[in-house]
Amino acid sequence: MSFEFLTLDRSEGVATITLNRPDAFNALSLGLGRELFHAALDVDEDPAVRCVVVTGAGRAFCAGGDVKDFSDNLERIGVLVKELTTYLHGTVSRFCRSDKPVIMAVNGVAAGVTLDTGRISEFAEALEAEGREALDPAQLSARLRIDAELHPREVRMELASQLRRLAPFGAGNPEPVFFCRDLAAHEVRLLPDKKGTGPGHLKLRLGEVATRVSEGESIALEAIGFNLGGTVPAVGTRLDAAFQLAVDTWNGSERLQLKVKDLRM
Repeated sequence: MSFEFLTLDRSEGVATITLNRPDAFNALSLGLGRELFHAALDVDEDPAVRCVVVTGAGRAFCAGGDVKDFSDNLERIGVLVKELTTYLHGTVSRFCRSDKPVIMAVNGVAAGVTLDTGRISEFAEALEAEGREALDPAQLSARLRIDAELHPREVRMELASQLRRLAPFGAGNPEPVFFCRDLAAHEVRLLPDKKGTGPGHLKLRLGEVATRVSEGESIALEAIGFNLGGTVPAVGTRLDAAFQLAVDTWNGSERLQLKVKDLRM
């Protein structure tokens, strides 16, 4: 299973689940809660896993519930909270009943807040007012930092494996973002957003354009672009891609996967 809000690594019998929303101090959104539940089931059923470690990326382990997620879904807040707590209770229950030791590696700070659900809107408005007062408009502009440009044939499993040694990634140790130009979209699929509220996700198979393929077989790079379904390239489109390298683990096998951050066509 591919994860968007956490990472799951297995090494020498130890499974490490890392909450991976460092910009939000790993606050528990519905998406993170759902993935944490499935990761708990996954490692508990894996006979090769003898110990489980749960930690957080960045400066904080977990800041509690994601208040922004709550405020953005006020019209269905009751359903959202019930669904989120169902996943969290299921996760805790699975860990408590597991025969494997579970270690909570609390890094940095861990914080939470108790808030009357009837005052979530008021709380969100106060936070937004504080943000408008404290933040410069330039700080709110989305920017993507590119760490290095790669030739498509340099995008290899060996590089992704070496990068894993630098983990955990977070605010103080950002995950590298790479860039490849003149790629071709050989396969394109649009995956729906499970909540039905977002633009959906892009599932791509990228390769070199025909003019760049010389001797040897052409390459094929599997890629996933979360929440990038608003712009779907046609098959054969030439594009530039910014991405992070990931190792997708499924049924005991590993494969290279690009986590696409942005596309330029």
